Amino acid sequence: LRFGEDSDYIYKTIFQTNKIGFTHTASYKYLNHSNSIMKTISLEQAQIYLEEFTNTILYLEGKERKDIQQLQQVYYREILGFLHAYSKCANRKDYDAIIQRLDLDRMYHVLKEFPEAKTRIAMSILRLNPNLFYYCMHGKHN
Repeated sequence: LRFGEDSDYIYKTIFQTNKIGFTHTASYKYLNHSNSIMKTISLEQAQIYLEEFTNTILYLEGKERKDIQQLQQVYYREILGFLHAYSKCANRKDYDAIIQRLDLDRMYHVLKEFPEAKTRIAMSILRLNPNLFYYCMHGKHN
C-alpha cells in the first residue's frame, strides 16, 4: 500500500484471530506531529486509502466471520476518523469528491449502535449534513 498501510495491516491481523471485541479503556495515546502525513493528505492519497481499505474489508466480509458486525463497525469508525483528519487539511472540492464515494446511509446504519456516543453524534451530523461535518471538523470556513 502507498497510504494507510497501518490500517491494512491491522485488518489483516484481525482476520487471523478467532474473534474480536471492544474495550472502553484507552490503551495508547495517538500523537499528531505537525509534519504528519495526516496533516497533508492529497485527494489522490485519500482515494487510494479508501479504495485499498475497502478492498481489505470486502475481503474480510467474504470470509463468513461470526463477528462481521463488529468488523463493519470498526471499519466505518476508521473511515469516520479518516474523514475527520481529511477535513482538517482538505479543501471543500476535494472533501466533496471523497464524500461522493461513500455510502453515508450504510455507514450510519452500522455506526448508529456504536458504543461511543461521540462517534454516533459525528456520524449523525455527517449523514444529515456533510457540509456541517466539514466545517465542524475543519474549524474554519474556506
